[in-house]
Amino acid sequence: MNLEKVIPAISWLKNYKSRYFYFDLISGINLGVSMIPKAMAYALVAGLPPIYGLYASFVAPLVAILFGSNKLLFTGPVGVMTVLVFTALSPLAEPGTQEYINLAAMLSLIVGFLILLIALLRFTFILNLISHAAVIGFVNAAALIITATQLKYIFGIHVPKEEYVIMMFLEIFRSIPETNLYVFALSVAAFASIIFLHKRYPKLPETLIVLVTLTLLVYFMNLEEKGVELVGSLPQGLPMPALPAGDISRIGTLIASAVVIAIVGMTETYSISKIVAYNTKQRVDFNQEFIGQGLANIFTAFFRGYPVCGSFSGTSVNWSSGARTGVSIIIFSILALLSITVLTPVFYYLPKFMLAVIVILAVMKLFQPRQLIEIYRINKYDGIVAITTFTVSILTKPDDGIIVGIVLALALYVWKTMHTSVYIVTKDKETGYFIACSELTESGCEQLLILKPEGPMIYVNAEHMRDEILRLVNSHKKARCVILDMAAVYYMDTSGIDALKDLIEELHKKNVKLLLIHVEDEVLNAIAKEGLIEQIEIHETKKEAISSAFKHLDKSICKECDKDIFSECKERR
Repeated sequence: MNLEKVIPAISWLKNYKSRYFYFDLISGINLGVSMIPKAMAYALVAGLPPIYGLYASFVAPLVAILFGSNKLLFTGPVGVMTVLVFTALSPLAEPGTQEYINLAAMLSLIVGFLILLIALLRFTFILNLISHAAVIGFVNAAALIITATQLKYIFGIHVPKEEYVIMMFLEIFRSIPETNLYVFALSVAAFASIIFLHKRYPKLPETLIVLVTLTLLVYFMNLEEKGVELVGSLPQGLPMPALPAGDISRIGTLIASAVVIAIVGMTETYSISKIVAYNTKQRVDFNQEFIGQGLANIFTAFFRGYPVCGSFSGTSVNWSSGARTGVSIIIFSILALLSITVLTPVFYYLPKFMLAVIVILAVMKLFQPRQLIEIYRINKYDGIVAITTFTVSILTKPDDGIIVGIVLALALYVWKTMHTSVYIVTKDKETGYFIACSELTESGCEQLLILKPEGPMIYVNAEHMRDEILRLVNSHKKARCVILDMAAVYYMDTSGIDALKDLIEELHKKNVKLLLIHVEDEVLNAIAKEGLIEQIEIHETKKEAISSAFKHLDKSICKECDKDIFSECKERR
């Protein structure tokens, strides 16, 4: 067995150059500075104590970089996944309790096995079924939902647990009179400081600077007594790996959520990997990448973590810092391990509002409502999918929203396929070029119709396509020839063949000749097997078909016509 195929990291580790280490070291440190506080913050979003974000951050990146194919991809807790974890588990157990922690690890295990199974069976093609518009709608909604879960820390208030984000916002609004002014003032100061430092001194680790400063301020001014909520005591040291504890009967209730989380995680990882591969010219084996992602979730489960995936922000930091190989990820994992084993006493005084600030600043970059409008402007079907996904996610649950979005996108695709357009190819008066339009213009030929179906001729649309062609022919009483441009008809099933037979018969009754051009080999074979070749003319080019079609036109009509659409027109006068 080729060990390098099982563990792809071996190939780049054995060829590692010493000159890479400086860049990988700097990138690893930058990752630690930016992603360790974020991992703790995301754990709070998921309904877990902050230390569990560190457990996931130590294990997941290390496993994914060893078994995956992308040596710059950072894997860890991400905002979109954490909100899905919270909405999946909060109805089953009280967030932060041991039962909830066990369910989170169990969920990570199931997600890992699902991703691993998809990768091993090479079923990654299912990602093509996930609409980009649905993902955009979901991500925008997730940004608002995550923000809603963190506002209680910003205002220093306690709100009852709510399943729906609308109710969450209402409870926060009702509780605003109870705002802790110390917490709110420090939160505003944190937001302002991070934004100012980022704009004025972009090379500085602004988040870490503000985090350390405010933690020291809280400690020395003893603001815990003023109601500033702290992270508090955290277990020190890495837990021994163990199978997630809990009631095995709960697995059934987690399957549906695990499927959604696995699909979303794979989609995010796939998108990030494609961007990195394009910019670095690095080849990515997506099946191998998802083997790494599946194993990362499985190992994370054994260390009490929760579902993870490829992180856009983490990968961006790694890449922009100049990382050369996955050694930067290994260095980050070492820093995460040191945080777990050495720095947990320091985290006691870390204010929760600071973690909330980090999360909100991170996820609000994902909230871009203009995207929804822009998508609708470009393609109304995609716009409907994006807006519907966003709305359902906000009004119900985010996992419901992404499911509705995926199903709606597929339904609209089927609907559009069922109503495939048939365009008329006619000459544009101004340019002289042939263009496709929905109806014949004044510059069109009365006897010769050039039609172009847009899509395969299959069982869902074959009859519609046949009827549409006949409608266009019937609307032009003088039509004598029809040229079908089959360039877009890349497939034709038995229903398509039957519809073509009917079309030939109907046109024959009307004394209209049918010619085909640009016929794909697969479609041509299907036509030949049905013995239809003798009943129609097939040409390679439009020019050949037009020359042949002119033999069947009424000369008397041509003599009275002065349009000069085709080069053959003058010859017929």
